[in-house]
Amino acid sequence: MSAFPVVLPPMTEQEVFADRAAAVDSITLQQSEALKKAEASFQALLARAFGHQDFD
Repeated sequence: MSAFPVVLPPMTEQEVFADRAAAVDSITLQQSEALKKAEASFQALLARAFGHQDFD
C-alpha cells in the first residue's frame, strides 16, 4: 500500500470542510432537541385535552 501516493486537499480546504461538518453536527443536535421539546409539548397537550393518558 505504501507504493500508492495519497493526495490530500490543502489544509485550508480540510479546515473549511471540518468547520462545515461541525456546523451540520450542531444543527442536527439542535433539531433533535427541538423535536424532543415538540413531542413533549404535544404529549402534554393531548393529556390536557383527553385526560392523563400516555399517547405513545
